[in-house]
Amino acid sequence: GMPAPLARVLAERGVCTFQAARDFCNPERQPLHSPWLMAGMWTAAHRLARAIRAQERIFIYGDYDVDGTTAVALVAALLTAAGH
Repeated sequence: GMPAPLARVLAERGVCTFQAARDFCNPERQPLHSPWLMAGMWTAAHRLARAIRAQERIFIYGDYDVDGTTAVALVAALLTAAGH
């Protein structure tokens, strides 16, 4: 009951049942890995917090693809909303 192009893309990713398609299109937060498990995350978070408290300039760097530019935009928006 879904458009053929969507079904084809899902099937190419190994999503072949209705339940698997539902799970893929509506992900839950629980199965995601904790970002705190990434190497250096605590150090980076503490350094960013210190820079914000000290009102230091923060350089945001990302690569020039869809997820890189999206991540940079989100971090910039977050820091702007936080008043930095």
